[in-house]
Amino acid sequence: MEHHLAEGLIQLEAAYQIEHDPIVNWMISSTAFELGEYSKSLSYIEELPKFYLEEESRAELYLQNLLMQKNFLNARKLIWEIQKQGKLKKEKVQSFTDLLEMQEAFYQHTQRSLIREIKKELEELPKLPKVYQLQAAQKFRELPQKDLLDTSKKILVNTQVSPLVRNFLFEELVKLGTKDIVSILAVDGYKHSLYPYEIGTSNDSTLKRTILEKLTDFLENQDPVLLANLQEEVKLEMALLYPLHQLYDKSDFWINSYLSEYLQKELSLDQKVESIRHKIKKELNGFYEG
Repeated sequence: MEHHLAEGLIQLEAAYQIEHDPIVNWMISSTAFELGEYSKSLSYIEELPKFYLEEESRAELYLQNLLMQKNFLNARKLIWEIQKQGKLKKEKVQSFTDLLEMQEAFYQHTQRSLIREIKKELEELPKLPKVYQLQAAQKFRELPQKDLLDTSKKILVNTQVSPLVRNFLFEELVKLGTKDIVSILAVDGYKHSLYPYEIGTSNDSTLKRTILEKLTDFLENQDPVLLANLQEEVKLEMALLYPLHQLYDKSDFWINSYLSEYLQKELSLDQKVESIRHKIKKELNGFYEG
């Protein structure tokens, strides 16, 4: 039986090279999953993620692949994305959540010693130079949701931790669909109590998107080199401003701030925007100084 499946998989992959048909993709990922080739199955699924979220059996295959690879964090992100799209019945989404929690609970039971070791490493994170903290913070992704939330509470308000790391961690909680209120020490120097589920990811930011679009309209033909440099600067500053984008949603004043700085133009400026940009630049300088 396995031999026939393996032969069939080869033929399906050959057919897919000729025409990238979504149904053939599904047949390949299903066959690879049956053969225990979970990485291959997942790689085909990730070519067409929206296609797999549109129907129950395909979404379940996506989830099962993640669970077989103990990728619980991305499994939760997947369920969160399914909820956002609202294309599957609530009962089915709940069954996915139940399955995930059962598998995660079993994994936690067998992996407790490893989890303790990761948490111990993360407790040392504030002692690292800021430039190395973001790399070390990737370990958070290896923690189950409850441990991630518990461990993150201290990190999110620790003054010795880079704002980039605190914001990265907050966004991970967003992607997990965390509905608990969470306190974060933001780049403005104040603690904010926020609901990650309501804030959304940094990619959802209307402010960042609007600033980039307006800068492109203004500079694309006039000074493309400056535009490219400003695009990177905006992305970095917005990464540090997150998750406070809504508090500073004055895109025209952000545009004026950048253009007055680099083109030496006298434009109308907003003190609130200028103040937060000053704090952001100060943090960036401190980040590279360690």
